[in-house]
Amino acid sequence: MTYLQLSPAARQRIRTQAGLNGTFHHTLADGAGLSVEAAVTIEQCERAVAVTVRIADHCGSVTLDRRHTQNDHRIARFITSQANGYTPSGLLDYGEDELVSNMESTLRHALQLGQGTHYLPLDDLEICLQLRRGRLGYECHLDGHGAVLHFRLSLDRRNAYARLFDTVKSFVQGVRLAEAFPDVFKVA
Repeated sequence: MTYLQLSPAARQRIRTQAGLNGTFHHTLADGAGLSVEAAVTIEQCERAVAVTVRIADHCGSVTLDRRHTQNDHRIARFITSQANGYTPSGLLDYGEDELVSNMESTLRHALQLGQGTHYLPLDDLEICLQLRRGRLGYECHLDGHGAVLHFRLSLDRRNAYARLFDTVKSFVQGVRLAEAFPDVFKVA
């Protein structure tokens, strides 16, 4: 049976990449000529590091506590496990997979894709975010319950996420207020 592994140089690069945002490419090899390319997307969230590994048609993801001191080793272990088709035991600490909210995950994923229609994970409202990456930044459109907001975000994903999160939060609060007090917030 073959066992694909990262080279020492790749493990060294992952040490730096574990603290960055982006998609990084690594080759895993078995020493007998078999190799695969892994596209590893790392996203720094507020309290966690979201890692997605794509190898051919397979995709796996894991959420790690941002404060953990060995995340580079844990990411390398996860990449290796995905390449070899197994789930590593003991990779996650208790509750670590719940560090990223559904809203944060949805908004970060929308920015990562840079385009598309994304329905926000809200129990009581149906709000849609449309996003398109342009030359000057991300063109955004929020729509829900009769309210519409157009705005532009910078191309810097970290700043774009912070502003998008704040804008969505304010928009949702405004829609909820309008729903709670329909006589005060009348559409002319």
